Amino acid sequence: MLSRHLHRVPSLKKSVVLLFLVASLLLTVAACGDAEQRRVLVFAAASLRDVLTELAVEYEVANEVDIAVHWGGSVALANQLKRNAPGDVFISAGAGPMDDLEENGLLAPESRTTLASNNLVLAVSSDTNPTSQPLEQTLRDAGRIAMADPALSPAGVYARESLQNMRIWDELHDRIVLGSNVRTALAYVESGAAEAGIVYRTDAVNNEGVRIAYEMPSASHSPILYPAALLKDSRNQPEASPFLAFLKEEYAQSRFQARGFNVGDWR
Repeated sequence: MLSRHLHRVPSLKKSVVLLFLVASLLLTVAACGDAEQRRVLVFAAASLRDVLTELAVEYEVANEVDIAVHWGGSVALANQLKRNAPGDVFISAGAGPMDDLEENGLLAPESRTTLASNNLVLAVSSDTNPTSQPLEQTLRDAGRIAMADPALSPAGVYARESLQNMRIWDELHDRIVLGSNVRTALAYVESGAAEAGIVYRTDAVNNEGVRIAYEMPSASHSPILYPAALLKDSRNQPEASPFLAFLKEEYAQSRFQARGFNVGDWR
């Protein structure tokens, strides 16, 4: 009898160990599920990378929410969302991509707002000597001019509008170098792949490799606004909505302003 009981002890230990492992696995799964619920995925225009990265980190620390950001040209991001890419918040560098999502019924009702605005500038390498000649002549003298692709980024649309309204688009068209977004266009200028670039002011002032040669005439292009909205099919709206509200608060708006963006009464 004693011998029979002794043989059962290892089996009992195995059962206890197995139960412990199952319990641990269930706790891990539950924790992972909770982590997913506390995660916000933001699709954001590349020109917002500096300021939004800073604000996301601060918000994560204060609220224990994981803010993941997918960067890119606004048109390209909108197309991804139209193809059912999962996301919670969309922040565009122009009204067009946001209008597209709204027309397709992909935005959460009454969640659309405007965070900031920007200006368009002509940037050159920081090594380039300043010149007193007019903007149009500087553009004509530049061998290659970088800008974002209008098919992928509103920055390219604004740049094309500006050159068209200045009546020099046709003259310069063959010397235009297109980047997938405004950050890529700026990198072309910084690396010397292009002699000048039409980019957002915020990108140029925060890059030591380039300097602003001219402000592009504001009347030559549409207003550069940054609309933001919750996505209707977001599974994390309870977490995403407060984050979007945070970006509209005075503190966050002051951080946008410190990075060169304009904030105003459209809020």
